[in-house]
Amino acid sequence: MKYTVVGTTHGAGFGAGVWTRRGILWGVDENAAECGHLKIFDKGSKCGCPNEGCAETLGSGTGVENNARTKIVMYRFESDVYKRAKELALKSVSLDEIKKNPFIPLNFVDAKLVFDVYNSNSKDRVAREVVEEAGNAIGRAYGAIACFYNPFFIATFGGLMSNWGLLEDRINDEMRRSCNVRVPDVFVTRLGEDVGLRGAIARAMGYGE
Repeated sequence: MKYTVVGTTHGAGFGAGVWTRRGILWGVDENAAECGHLKIFDKGSKCGCPNEGCAETLGSGTGVENNARTKIVMYRFESDVYKRAKELALKSVSLDEIKKNPFIPLNFVDAKLVFDVYNSNSKDRVAREVVEEAGNAIGRAYGAIACFYNPFFIATFGGLMSNWGLLEDRINDEMRRSCNVRVPDVFVTRLGEDVGLRGAIARAMGYGE
């Protein structure tokens, strides 16, 4: 391939891979492009690395879940995200238990629930802020990726990117503000859920050496 390109994944974490003219960029310990651990905010949630303000803490499925839970408590459980999580919780625990411990429904909050609420009520404070912050974090990280690798494009995938229509504009706007090189095209890969399998097969066949 003539150009450098980058692939990113936004699921439980925020990972990336870089393809150069000579194949995959591996790094000394085969850990190149750990882009989820770009420190894009001075302060923020603690990451598993364990810095604060890493892109992964907001721009991954796990980050969205944790951010939503934090905001639900911050806003005293006043959110449709919490209400829907409570409905899910009531399928396995009693209302009395939840009244005694209102934190129980937080275990039922996930990224899909947050985006579902945002789709139905974009004015919900928790859902709106979490979605906006996810887009901003990813866009800022993509701006750094553009500066580091000057890729022709960034192809992305992962569970969080099933919500691309809600994230695309914010990601692109923040990326443009965050880089001083040619702005790469960003799109969701059309390989779907098989993208990881296809990559493993290509690697086994010798691609990327």
